Amino acid sequence: MALSYRQQAANKYQQNAVDRLKAFYYHKVMTPNQFYKSKTKPELLALCESAKTSINNFKQIAIANGACGRRLAERLAASSEGEMTELEILYPERYEPIKGKPA
Repeated sequence: MALSYRQQAANKYQQNAVDRLKAFYYHKVMTPNQFYKSKTKPELLALCESAKTSINNFKQIAIANGACGRRLAERLAASSEGEMTELEILYPERYEPIKGKPA
């Protein structure tokens, strides 16, 4: 039996909530810049394809601290499988280590 649209939405919401809780408890902070530097090009291309954005757009967000909308941040967080959170994508300056101080 196929699930109704409401049931599918409820299941997706519950899964997102579980994923967010897991990310909160087991997460090591990773901003887009740190993510970009730690991944290979094929891994970055897979992330961008999954998040429906271009590699150039993600590079702009990661390297140049470019602005990113909430929807794209949500897709990038989901595509990174919890390695980045929406807050780390939207506000990377809050999570970057301060230069000259140990992390």
